[in-house]
Amino acid sequence: MRRTTTLGLLTACIAVLLPISVLAAPAQAAQPAQAANTAAEANLPGGRSTYVVTMMGGQNTKMYSKLAKYLFATNGTVTQQYWYWRQDMISGYSNAAKWKVATGYTTTGCRRVCSVRTPLGFQPGASAKSISGTWKIDAYGHLYVRWSATAYETYRMNSSQAGFTAITIMTGHSSGMIQKGWGIGSKASPNTGVSMAAVHASVQVLGPMAVNYYGVPTKVFPTQSFYFGNYSRCTNGRCLQSNENTSADKRQWYNSYLAGNPATDGRKIYWQSQKGAVAQAENPGTSCIGYGGGHTSAALQVLDDFGRFLGMVGAEASFDRPAYLQDGVGAWVAVLPVMVKTLSTLS
Repeated sequence: MRRTTTLGLLTACIAVLLPISVLAAPAQAAQPAQAANTAAEANLPGGRSTYVVTMMGGQNTKMYSKLAKYLFATNGTVTQQYWYWRQDMISGYSNAAKWKVATGYTTTGCRRVCSVRTPLGFQPGASAKSISGTWKIDAYGHLYVRWSATAYETYRMNSSQAGFTAITIMTGHSSGMIQKGWGIGSKASPNTGVSMAAVHASVQVLGPMAVNYYGVPTKVFPTQSFYFGNYSRCTNGRCLQSNENTSADKRQWYNSYLAGNPATDGRKIYWQSQKGAVAQAENPGTSCIGYGGGHTSAALQVLDDFGRFLGMVGAEASFDRPAYLQDGVGAWVAVLPVMVKTLSTLS
């Protein structure tokens, strides 16, 4: 997934991807316990308890990104487990080593062996923060979530495709001046994840992205994508690496790594990327991302009701120093192509 790359090879990829309606499991005869669960699910947003959510907002030079799990209960309560980064959290010069930390994963078994970094606080073993609130579906069919007496969020909802519900932020009062936000919910466990092999096998995921690089207007890209035909799956089973790193001129490379292990990370995915020209300016001759760390994003897997991979939601936090292109935050979604129409109706 490149910062400047728009939708590519979509037509070819749609031909090999199953329609989302095919993802539904065959119907089975309902047992009493199953009927009780179904009745309970009717009292959840879209009939689903677990949403992975990304958002960004804030004020100029104090913009933030947030990645979260929203865990809804049938009694009208909700718990948010979240990770949060804001541009004015840093000061000084050359903070990349502090804010873009090692995950412990390396792309062993791919063409180039490189370390994978992630935003501080999202690394393996780092715990999310947590807050609780209440929720309801309002008279217009929108999801209304209140976190405190003065902080609330309202989302449009779309459950028109089988296996998931999509939400898009409408308003956020005293919730950090939200500019953009998306989420996708299902019945899958919040801590269950799939292997990087399953991620790679999805062929392509795509969706909208919003980024702010400090002191300038936020940019919104309607279609950004990962085409996994351009990635190799490392033999360690835990990483993917872009194949765009073979030119004799390393300035033409695109370094991109994804990593994760559901056994220890659950739904977490770590994504780091950088253009070759930048890497060579920082570290001439390097075969990996330069010491500045490039773009670092935290991501959570999007799963359907049956635990199958649908894509990712992510938050960028690329902090080095308070300066343009050195203090970036963002929110993005990358899902199966057949899901994009659902997100589009919500934007």
